[in-house]
Amino acid sequence: RVFDLFAKSDGPAPIWINPWQYGRPDLIQPVIVELLKRSRGGPADKQKWLRDTARVLLHAGNAMAFKAVEVFVPFGSIIDPAKEPVDGLIDRALLGEGPRTDGDADPVREMAERFRDMVEVVAPRQSGKPLLICLDDLDRCLPDQQIAMLEAVHFLTSAGANCAFLIAIDPLLVRQAALAHYGTDKLDIDQYLDKLFQLRINLKSLQPAQIGELVEAEFDDVVAEMLHDGLNAGLDAVQSAFSKVFYLPELTNPRLVHRAFERLRLAAAANIRAGNPTIRAESTPVSLVAWC
Repeated sequence: RVFDLFAKSDGPAPIWINPWQYGRPDLIQPVIVELLKRSRGGPADKQKWLRDTARVLLHAGNAMAFKAVEVFVPFGSIIDPAKEPVDGLIDRALLGEGPRTDGDADPVREMAERFRDMVEVVAPRQSGKPLLICLDDLDRCLPDQQIAMLEAVHFLTSAGANCAFLIAIDPLLVRQAALAHYGTDKLDIDQYLDKLFQLRINLKSLQPAQIGELVEAEFDDVVAEMLHDGLNAGLDAVQSAFSKVFYLPELTNPRLVHRAFERLRLAAAANIRAGNPTIRAESTPVSLVAWC
């Protein structure tokens, strides 16, 4: 919803990133590539500056990715196969060729300043309109990737660029990732996250009535007929069963509700053919939903 609000505004178009789709523990690369794509065209000197700036940032991303995994794997065993030549990546983003120049001696140290300069190209500070970068499903990444990307966000937000990061995560999964990454159970995860995020908002758990609404949204004529024929259950019975099973906060997840409903639908379809009378008993839906 926040992404859509920014997209409808007169500011720079927001960026949406699904980190789990990238085979490297590096947030910087997809952000920089998107910024380069939005900076195509213009004077040759400007393109050369963008190329050099992006090169420094992408080298920094490689360095940070290695930092994230170096404790656990031999040098290069993860990074080298995933690393794409920086110049080729820039050429494709900018659709042009250019002379290669060496990056800074310490690219990580220069990353914040260079990132701020690149954002300024697509979201000038004087416009008063910040660039929004949304990261969704970060907790679907491997533990080391989650921590590497959170560290990258920490670096990029320290740049003071005219942009904001909106990150959707399951704090429980991130907590487990941090404990696995650092190999200790003595890390204060809440303090760790507080240092990374300026503002944390916990979404409320679904209430029983809302879970019932999600179940109702899954029903159509075909599904209703299938559940009736296979389970002898109507909408009221299925809603009641889901509300009784999905009562713990950890379970009140719309995606999980949908997944369980799909399994229930498959069970009904299977029982139309199998004809098991126990599955069609009036007391069965709650146990069946719990099994699903």
